[in-house]
Amino acid sequence: ERGLQGRIIVKSMSIVEINEEIGINSAAGCMGMQPTPLPRNLLSTSDHDQDSRFLFKNRTFLSVEREVSSTGSLSSQYSGDSDSRSVNWNSFSDDDEIDPEDKPGPNSKVYYTAKEMLTTERTFVKALTLLDKDFRQAVLSANRAHDKPVLAEETLNTILSNVGSLRILNSGLLSQLEDRLATWNLNPKIGDIILSIAPFLKMYTEYIGNFEKALNLLEESCKKNKLFDELVKEFEAHPIRGSLPLSSYLLEPAQRIPRYKLLLQDYLKRLPEDSDDRANSEKALVLISKVAVHVNESMRQVDNFKKLMEVQKKLTGDGGINLISPSRKLLLEGELLKYSRKEIQPRMFFLFTDLLIYASAIPPANSMYKVIKRIPLHGMKVIDLDDPEVKHGLQIISTSKSFRLGTTTKEEKMQWMQVTNMIQLQNQ
Repeated sequence: ERGLQGRIIVKSMSIVEINEEIGINSAAGCMGMQPTPLPRNLLSTSDHDQDSRFLFKNRTFLSVEREVSSTGSLSSQYSGDSDSRSVNWNSFSDDDEIDPEDKPGPNSKVYYTAKEMLTTERTFVKALTLLDKDFRQAVLSANRAHDKPVLAEETLNTILSNVGSLRILNSGLLSQLEDRLATWNLNPKIGDIILSIAPFLKMYTEYIGNFEKALNLLEESCKKNKLFDELVKEFEAHPIRGSLPLSSYLLEPAQRIPRYKLLLQDYLKRLPEDSDDRANSEKALVLISKVAVHVNESMRQVDNFKKLMEVQKKLTGDGGINLISPSRKLLLEGELLKYSRKEIQPRMFFLFTDLLIYASAIPPANSMYKVIKRIPLHGMKVIDLDDPEVKHGLQIISTSKSFRLGTTTKEEKMQWMQVTNMIQLQNQ
């Protein structure tokens, strides 16, 4: 139990069941790809190691989960068959992994950096579980409920890529970090854990390489299949998921490797020079940095996706606007003065490759914006405005709305006109 008041639950699964657990078709593989072997420290054959989350013994997979009492930090229970799982994520507490008598020692900054690694890993595994378990099960259940599949399983596997393998890998990492942080004063280090997992982070390059294809396929499937579109919207609307779009969860694995690198760099900065964890931590950073190089080569689409997500988080109204589309890019954003007959109003404008949105700031922080209008670029014109009432003016003309805008400088005016006209030429 090691500081956690509860009992260990062990569930035996066959190799075939493991393939089903992580979404791999035993006949065809995962879209023709072979699963990546998992690290040996997660696949223990020791009869004494009963605290690992994932063990292999005699070709049998043992999934170990803690069931904690009402005062514990983690509630994860199985009921029925292997596909039936209910996880109470709300029961997590940042303080629960530390025994009251096992508080941080002199190197508290090192401890809190390690704790941040644990906290972010816990959130990340939650996101992986949501994709691999919750969303996968939602689609498969819908398929069974209809004569015709809501979404072909092959298509589902392409959208989720190797997220099942990542979930198993990172669940094992999370288990080790939880154990280490729970007994920090006895063994105050995490470099050895990160080093053991680092070679297997290359699995992320497969996911990121498939990322753009996954987004395109998700968007295309929602457009062509009304039942699937409704399923996705219902899934996203659940309160426990924060009403975030499914695509935002698909982004999580693409961002994890750079996050590991930053966390480990911060850990090393705080680690004493004579620490016996320094050598392992430095080796782990070298390996993770190499993976990050490969990841960065595939990050252009991911970076654009992150920008769209950042804008979407700022906007409210307009019936729950969804900006996420593989073909859409953010080109310009900024505050311009909108001239109407009665008044001059500051408005925030967002120019995309296919769309212009303007919104009003929501006080008092003015960091959120309420969407007033979205105008398709198709059929829209931007012309120079020679009007003494409008400084550095330009005019927007469209079938749905026309208005005058004022900019701060002549250069800003020219930038908005040139970028908008260039995109319209490309779209012709």
